Amino acid sequence: MNKFLDGLYERASRQNKTIALAEGFDKRAVKAAELLTKRGIAKVVLIGDADEIAKNNPEIDLTGVKIVNPKTCEKTKEYANLFILYLVVVVILLDFVLEETLV
Repeated sequence: MNKFLDGLYERASRQNKTIALAEGFDKRAVKAAELLTKRGIAKVVLIGDADEIAKNNPEIDLTGVKIVNPKTCEKTKEYANLFILYLVVVVILLDFVLEETLV
């Protein structure tokens, strides 16, 4: 690998963060979950149905990846509300930035 990417991976792994990948139906997201976990870059939560993900990606090792099914997760409504709040904040910030740049 190259030095730049190695440096990014190293910094990310030291921060010990968790990333949620919402596209559990997408093979690229599933593969990313595998790589991020195996390389110790981040803890990964993959959103989707565990049985469907395993059936559609038998070649991918998801050991260590947490899979959360939004249809059965008791915190789905709480997460949705937090996401809506996040979107509101983003819209407010964008509005402020646009106003400042147009003045």
